[in-house]
Amino acid sequence: MSLWSTPCAWRYASEWDLCYLGVPLDRGVRTPLPDADHLVRLTGATTTHALAVHARAFDAILDAVPADPTDAAAWIADHLAIDQWLANETAAGRLTALLVTPDVAVQEAHLHYPSAVAEPERFRDGTP
Repeated sequence: MSLWSTPCAWRYASEWDLCYLGVPLDRGVRTPLPDADHLVRLTGATTTHALAVHARAFDAILDAVPADPTDAAAWIADHLAIDQWLANETAAGRLTALLVTPDVAVQEAHLHYPSAVAEPERFRDGTP
């Protein structure tokens, strides 16, 4: 059975702007969802591996990032990277994010990240 064929997936289908497919265990705050074994609410996560953007949030995200190269450079100087900006948006409640668990996308360097591999239970409640 796939994640999206489960009742919990349909229950939360309208409750996300971003759906993260992978985030290091020590990044962001994970909040359990009732009756959801493979989804958690996620805020403030950086080092994004892969994510889906809901259609309703797509234009707002594109509107926030300047198209002009000079303006984009200033935006990058202010925000560092898109994942930093998305982390701030979810932490502030302007975007809602869910995370698929376990991760289905990872970066090779994080496979060897000692705290996430050696002590995964330490990160389950969102407090590193």
